[in-house]
Amino acid sequence: MSFTTVMGQWNQVYHQAIGDILYDVEFADEENALAVGEGWYFYISDNGGESWSPLSLVPGIYREIIFTSDGNSILMEQGGSFWSFNIYSHDIEPLIWPEDPYELKTMELIDDSACIAGGYDGIYLFDFTGDIDTLWSFQSLGQIIGGDINSICRINDTVLYAFGYYYVSYDGIGILLKSYDNGDTWDIILQDSELGGNLYAQSEDILFLAWGDIIGGGIKISSNGGLQWTEATCDPDTALSFKEIYFTDRNNGYAVGGLSMIPEYKTTKIYKTIDGGENWYMQYYSNTGVLLSLCFLNDSIGLACGDDNTIVRTTNGGGVNVGLTSYTEESSLIEVYPNPAYTEICVRSSFFGARSSVFGARSSVLGVRSSVLIYDMFGRQLEEIQLPIGQNQVRIDVSAYPAGIYIAVLGNENGIVGRRKFVVR
Repeated sequence: MSFTTVMGQWNQVYHQAIGDILYDVEFADEENALAVGEGWYFYISDNGGESWSPLSLVPGIYREIIFTSDGNSILMEQGGSFWSFNIYSHDIEPLIWPEDPYELKTMELIDDSACIAGGYDGIYLFDFTGDIDTLWSFQSLGQIIGGDINSICRINDTVLYAFGYYYVSYDGIGILLKSYDNGDTWDIILQDSELGGNLYAQSEDILFLAWGDIIGGGIKISSNGGLQWTEATCDPDTALSFKEIYFTDRNNGYAVGGLSMIPEYKTTKIYKTIDGGENWYMQYYSNTGVLLSLCFLNDSIGLACGDDNTIVRTTNGGGVNVGLTSYTEESSLIEVYPNPAYTEICVRSSFFGARSSVFGARSSVLGVRSSVLIYDMFGRQLEEIQLPIGQNQVRIDVSAYPAGIYIAVLGNENGIVGRRKFVVR
């Protein structure tokens, strides 16, 4: 049994250890998806992200994708050029190619003919007819060494947020901006040397920052439009640099990140929240490098991408392993014995032997296929055992497990049925 790469219902579907990076991945529709980054190729899927093929187009450093309603994707190249790429026909054409180089990191479309982009030294309007205007510049702050806008988030037709850094005497200061007129003008909401990272705006009031550096990271949350920030709870609380946050609805969200300071040590992690961002639990742990971006087609099917052209995929929202290390009550519907264990455990559930008090017959759950999943106390899934329909127990060999505390979880497609902690000696 290997404990190096552990997955909680996120599966690696593409990986090339060649040093290239994928910065963004997006769905065009239920079947087609596109991933872009730094290298000679785009990567395309025509089966919902299950498999990917490289497509040689225009080499560059592509930071972001936004799909339009007609299937064309607007591609933002770091140097400031923009391209239109049709994912169905593979046709590509330049939209704008500025004479002066830019250092762009983020964008939001105004319509199919223009976008607002953020990057080095400010916020810009790129009109694809050929015009480029500066909407806001760090020079308005006075004597600074430099600055970057790394996140622009649209709330509605008129309201946008932007977040970035600027430097005075080499001290980094986070800055939050807000526009009430679709980006024409920007107001400074907050300047704080304690703030950093990438912004995700769930609403005009609820904002998140995914942040991290070489010594650690975390997730910050604001419920009053960025005026005050608090640290969300991440379990396990490990040194992790978060890169991006994405919510599928008000309650369910995901954060990706990792750390790649040393080539042999490339942590890869995905965290999930089910309570609107107050608490985050690790769903996925691997060693394929930092994940930089993620997207979801719906509340179940999602993709994430990052270092070494890595793409991971889920079809069930990341699985059932959410909050496993922070529960206070164990379910009486599942038994694990012997406990402590040395070589083998038996996991048994009375859930499948119970009769319905309403219908006077066996519950319909007997027709639902279930699984027993084993996790360590870091929330990493070690294995999954499918139970034949109608079977109420399974024996599991734990002789290869390191001594410690583990969690057995009984789940089906409807969620978690029960969980029980056990000890291996």
